[in-house]
Amino acid sequence: EERFWRKVDKNGPWPAHNPKLGPCWVWTGALTKAGYGLFNVAGEAVYAHRLAWEMKHGPIPEGMWVLHSCDWPRCVRHLFLGTPKANTGGRLKKAFEWFQSK
Repeated sequence: EERFWRKVDKNGPWPAHNPKLGPCWVWTGALTKAGYGLFNVAGEAVYAHRLAWEMKHGPIPEGMWVLHSCDWPRCVRHLFLGTPKANTGGRLKKAFEWFQSK
């Protein structure tokens, strides 16, 4: 855990769409092409946000994803569990709201 948290900047930006969340905790280590953090555990690359969830809450239930309420893949703080369908629905809703605001 100590090695993991050395790669986290707890003074990240505040989500503009929901500043009540407080600052993001930004992963400063390796990233995927999509911007998700990667961390090496026993020779295997794992997603940093999923590992952060597991360190705090335990195993991720089957069929669930670890989602970002801040919408930033590098954040390892603003996390919640949801289904893949909920993730897609949330993304579509936010895109529609953005489009309507223009």
